[in-house]
Amino acid sequence: MRRIKQGALALGVFAVLLVLAHFAMPVDDHSKVVNLSQQMAQRSIEKESDARRDQRTRSSQSSLHDQRCTYPSWLNQVFNPDIGSCPWDGQEVITSSNLNQQCLWTSFKDRGKEARMCVHPSDADFISRRVVHVGRFPHCDGLAPMWHKQLNHSFGDNSFGDNKEVYLELGGNIGTCVMHMLAHTNARLVVFEPNPKNLFCITSTLLGLDAGVRQRVALFPFALGDLTVNDALINAAVGNLGNSAIGASVQDNSKQTFHPPEHIQIKALDSLNVANHLDIPLMKMDIQGFECKAIAGMPQTLSKVRNVFTEVAPRWLQAQNCSGSELVNMLEDTGFSVSASQPKDVAREQYNIQATRLNRT
Repeated sequence: MRRIKQGALALGVFAVLLVLAHFAMPVDDHSKVVNLSQQMAQRSIEKESDARRDQRTRSSQSSLHDQRCTYPSWLNQVFNPDIGSCPWDGQEVITSSNLNQQCLWTSFKDRGKEARMCVHPSDADFISRRVVHVGRFPHCDGLAPMWHKQLNHSFGDNSFGDNKEVYLELGGNIGTCVMHMLAHTNARLVVFEPNPKNLFCITSTLLGLDAGVRQRVALFPFALGDLTVNDALINAAVGNLGNSAIGASVQDNSKQTFHPPEHIQIKALDSLNVANHLDIPLMKMDIQGFECKAIAGMPQTLSKVRNVFTEVAPRWLQAQNCSGSELVNMLEDTGFSVSASQPKDVAREQYNIQATRLNRT
């Protein structure tokens, strides 16, 4: 504004001098003065315009710099993502391409804890059928014990204090393991799930919980990989939405078909700007063969992880140009000791592995 005022004052002084000079100059020079006056006025206008544009640019840049993801309130203590990578805001259900999608409401029941849960229709999804029939998904049962075991083996100074560590889940699905961890731990949960059909269920469930419980979850609606892809495709199997593979269609059986693909985003986890002091006692992965790519995009975050529990699905890994042995090597190369469990699904040759960090610097 000071530049604008100075420019206007200079123009006024120049105009006065022109009037005085008009009476002392020959008539032939009058047109030259008029042209010069017009040129000076135009330059002054251009300078004022430039000053206003610079001021708007500085204001816009300052505004973008000040913007941060604000939900949940604790998020910036662990990750500080750009405004374009914020998690779900906890306000509305995330919808899919199926605008007629509805919840099948059932009861989540797990060791004396109970809550309403939104699942897919029983004939549409394997995991949903399990929740309807037994109240939970048994695959999640071991997570809370692993979590508590890791809390009893602390690695040095914990900046958050008791009951404030972060559980990291890649592949939230409809939220069965999220509900298990909410019920049996005091953890803060950072969860990634890209499939909009599953996001519809998990956000519906979370909105039905008390606000204090819901705010323990930071739910990111995109996949994790080794680089950013703004328009990828995910293929979900009919009858098993847990079989949602990115850029590939891998059948559970020869008769399985797939829903029309959904458009999703992929980001590298380290692009979310992990906090230096972050402590992750447990990370769970079940992302249909994308595990190798996700690990490749998180070297900084992975250094904060104490324990990894992940599914190994050879055919799904092969579809993403990886293998079970390569996945194990990636974990061992970053300081983990890896042990395998019994096969999770013999027919599909799937099994789980647990990786425990040997030391932490």
